[in-house]
Amino acid sequence: MFEEFVTTDLWRKSERIRHFQANPISSFVHADEYFPQSMQAADMATRRMLSLGVGWQAGTIIALPTGESVVFTFERHLEDGPTAKRRCRGLASSASLAAQTGPIHLS
Repeated sequence: MFEEFVTTDLWRKSERIRHFQANPISSFVHADEYFPQSMQAADMATRRMLSLGVGWQAGTIIALPTGESVVFTFERHLEDGPTAKRRCRGLASSASLAAQTGPIHLS
């Protein structure tokens, strides 16, 4: 699902980035608490995830000074329940640190 999202134009059709730009966040949120229900129902990526049994999503979007955005999302199957936001913060901090230090080449 995620490869499909980033390798096709599915990400361009998602209203999520535009919603974030109009309603910035500064922490991790559950998608169902942040995005309007009507937008979620119309979002092709959300419908695709639900068809695969994935429905719980937590994440954040960080606007960079370059104009680009970094998106962290953590998905779970519907039967597993929502992701604990505190877990997301630790993973995002690790990813942020890794991005700042650049690639590590092991010999």
